[in-house]
Amino acid sequence: MGIFDFLKKKKDKAEPNVNSGNVESGVNQDRINEDDSKPDIFDDMSRKTFYRNEAAYRHQQIVLPRYKSETGVPLGDILTKLFPEVVSKIDSVTVLHTVQVNEVETKHLHITNAESALAYDIFWNISFKNEEDGNIYPVTGSNITFIIRTKGENVPPYIVLFARGMAIGFEEVYIRITLMIPAKVGKDDLRTSKSNSVPTMTSFLIACDKKDNPKQFEEYEEAEERVMSCIKNGVRLRDDIDAELYFGLGEFQPFSHFYGYGKYLYKNKRYDDASAILMRGINAMISQQDDINNDFYEACRILARCLMHHNHYESAGYFYSLAYSGGVVSDDEYENFWVAIADSRSIDLLCANLVKKHGEDFDKWPQESKERYNKVYNLYKNNCDEDKERSDKVAFYSDLGLGFVLMRLLNIEESKIGGMNVITPDGIVSSIVDKEQIRNERLYKYLIPGTTIVLSYSRAYYATGDKDDQSILCHASSIIIYVDFANEAEKLVRVNIMIPNFTNDDDKHDMSKTNDPISISFIMSSVDDPKLVGEDNLDTIYDYANNCVRQNRFYEAHMAYLFIYKKLSVKRLTLTDEEKQLFYRSAYCVGFCYEELQNHEKALFYLDMANNAGLDTYEQEFINALVNSRDPRALSVIKDAKKKKYNVDLNSEAFQTRNAFLNRREAYVLIDLEKYDEAETLLKEMLNNPMSKEFAEGELKYVEQMKQQRS
Repeated sequence: MGIFDFLKKKKDKAEPNVNSGNVESGVNQDRINEDDSKPDIFDDMSRKTFYRNEAAYRHQQIVLPRYKSETGVPLGDILTKLFPEVVSKIDSVTVLHTVQVNEVETKHLHITNAESALAYDIFWNISFKNEEDGNIYPVTGSNITFIIRTKGENVPPYIVLFARGMAIGFEEVYIRITLMIPAKVGKDDLRTSKSNSVPTMTSFLIACDKKDNPKQFEEYEEAEERVMSCIKNGVRLRDDIDAELYFGLGEFQPFSHFYGYGKYLYKNKRYDDASAILMRGINAMISQQDDINNDFYEACRILARCLMHHNHYESAGYFYSLAYSGGVVSDDEYENFWVAIADSRSIDLLCANLVKKHGEDFDKWPQESKERYNKVYNLYKNNCDEDKERSDKVAFYSDLGLGFVLMRLLNIEESKIGGMNVITPDGIVSSIVDKEQIRNERLYKYLIPGTTIVLSYSRAYYATGDKDDQSILCHASSIIIYVDFANEAEKLVRVNIMIPNFTNDDDKHDMSKTNDPISISFIMSSVDDPKLVGEDNLDTIYDYANNCVRQNRFYEAHMAYLFIYKKLSVKRLTLTDEEKQLFYRSAYCVGFCYEELQNHEKALFYLDMANNAGLDTYEQEFINALVNSRDPRALSVIKDAKKKKYNVDLNSEAFQTRNAFLNRREAYVLIDLEKYDEAETLLKEMLNNPMSKEFAEGELKYVEQMKQQRS
């Protein structure tokens, strides 16, 4: 049985519905002490850690048999269980072992003997035995990346396997394995979103016992049976130790946990920690949209402030707009945010609010409102002037440094990168430790198929040197970039980026999904265009961007469109009509590229601006991004768009096309929210429009199937 069988198979034992919402995880004080006579194996903290990790291990999608510390965890054993067809066809394995505390230490091996490669022990390279007390401890900050290359047919040409210790208790060790496996397709489809050529990137835990201790597993199994009974009968869990097991079943915690913890971290100036925790909570709530409340919008507001601390203004803008829509952000605070980033939405918002209150005649506004407008206008203008002065000195370079890639796509600043290791296709490893050099390192140098870049990654203050952010939670992971073939004739490569999880539930945003790493995959040209080095003609840059889009090179295209947008945004108050059109078009194009790159937050930042132009094309892409991101505003925006009055014939093809689009999007959202009756009514109306009839017929069948399952 191979990895794809693991990913497709259903577990023999039915999984508990830990997302049902009918189980209270609070402590039942009447029952806490009922088992006081039973001796404890661990103290409460150790038992909680054990229960949570053991539950996560037993109830994940890929479950490998337990290992023993005396035999270790050989690489070959994992490969044999997951990729039996690969083991006999291994050509070479490059092993990169990094240890990061404050600085990064690196060692590497290139193994061409298959037997030696398969015997490499993971366990004893991320943990050690203390000779004085005999206990096994983790090697702090230890990560191992394996680049496994194969030869022969019917096997993946490479596998990237990443291992890091997740939890080490008194009796057991849990190790998270993260995998990048190339797609089982021949010719690359050259797409980014909805591509069949993106590698599978997934993760799972393996368990390794330091010694036999049947009693701890007997206790665990009793606890799991007790928790399952509570889930089945909808009764309160016994205590907070059982609650940890409950959360471990889905590697997940409720929104209230993330929200409360995130607020605590924010108050203690741990902005990166708060961002990570709040993001999980927000995504958890979005997956259960019926429960969205003021706490959700307040979480968005706090997250926006955390993101602004690290100058992630696009993502901050998205979450501020969500918070504003929920009524937890005042007009003043919202305007001040847009002023601070020199964005014209500050003026647009202020004008709209004041016109709504006092009418369009400025002379008739109260003096207080006039002064407020002039203050915001002058602040915005001054910020624009400062930005324009800097912008005038900047020309376009189609090949920007690696730091730009990380910041634009992943919101990762250079301070969080501790070192860079480049592994060539033949296993030669070179290292760079200077952060400024890493930031400026030209990505084009490494766009050779088979090349792997491994970046040491930490968000902890003692590694980043950030004196204003005291974060400590997310430390010592890696960012793995693998360059694959795409189209040799056109010199196109596929860049696959994977960030293995920091913690157990790090990237688990929905109980129904697997705990997969953050990842992105996109197409790039492997050669630079020398004509665009130092270019400042916007028409030339725009043509270059359009050509990139034709080749589905959305990352390179977005860089060019973004350059145009920034050049024009700082002149927003003095743009000609022609420049305004280009400004809105560049905003739309940046948003479109981000949406293709599956970065919905940044896409919506720009598409929201483009939507102000009043063009159907821009509006439709804005709505698509709202729907694709499961934004809580999607349904209301669609309904408002349907109410919009147009001076066109209601029977015209243009109007019917737009109306059919809006109906399809509304039906999709209603079905996603499981509002099947409303969706059914709308879909039956859509049967009368030839443009949406086929869609409606298919969705009506699906809705009927879902309603039958529910009943």
